[in-house]
Amino acid sequence: MRRWVFTHSLTGWRHINSTFVVEIASQGAVTLAVEHCDGSACLAVANEATDDAGRKKTLATYVSWERDKPVEVDDFDDVPAAKAAWRRAQCDQRCLEVIAALDGINEALVRHLGVPPSFARSGTDVAVLGQSFGGASAISCVLGPGGSRFSYCLLYDPWLEGNGDAMYPLRFRDFVKPLPTSVRRVVVWRNGRSVLWDLCKDNCEAIAAKCPGSRIHDSPDCGHFAQTDAPIIFESGPLAFVYRAIVGNHSETDAKASLTAATVQTLDALEGWFPPKKKK
Repeated sequence: MRRWVFTHSLTGWRHINSTFVVEIASQGAVTLAVEHCDGSACLAVANEATDDAGRKKTLATYVSWERDKPVEVDDFDDVPAAKAAWRRAQCDQRCLEVIAALDGINEALVRHLGVPPSFARSGTDVAVLGQSFGGASAISCVLGPGGSRFSYCLLYDPWLEGNGDAMYPLRFRDFVKPLPTSVRRVVVWRNGRSVLWDLCKDNCEAIAAKCPGSRIHDSPDCGHFAQTDAPIIFESGPLAFVYRAIVGNHSETDAKASLTAATVQTLDALEGWFPPKKKK
């Protein structure tokens, strides 16, 4: 039984890639969209648990370094290092949440749907997708202790900043590791109008070079969130003029066209991974 898991961006949430979720699920794969509780999501809420007023229980709220984190260093020059260490710790937690989500879906399949344990087990052949901070989380999962369960890794404008001891959110010690032999394909999307284009493009190439079946899709006219539902939600909604006034227009490509192209490329990247369709 094929499984794939999506890990969202900084300030993202579990629904930010609903288009991908629906399309991949329609191919017969079990889909997981994690809402991270490390302080990087805009808001993380429980599906079923509620508070005394009947509202969804809040699991975590967004944590801003500048606003919320006390800087406990004597020398101002140490602040960037402290911030990078915090981001690495968040990435570590995100990986633990991804693994826990995969283990949890196995338990749910067995307990609630009566799927035989041997059939529900997701020991290998899991696809992990991530955007921005989620890209760092996704490749960190693949390069981490549980990496042998993953076979496909898709990274959308991933946040892979710095080199050596200054690298974050991905740890440099993981960055230099070879990919597990289970990984058959790595695909990376890089967006030319994203701030990460200059910061991360070399590291993206280094990650892709680890896998013979890798691909890189460059979109020179796309902004950072082009491969998510966010531009359509915010740029086309009733408060679009407020959104543009705050963040400006970071893409010269139509939001729907960008997302459609990315969806087609995603399905193409996962070709051969999807479960075979039953003959009618």
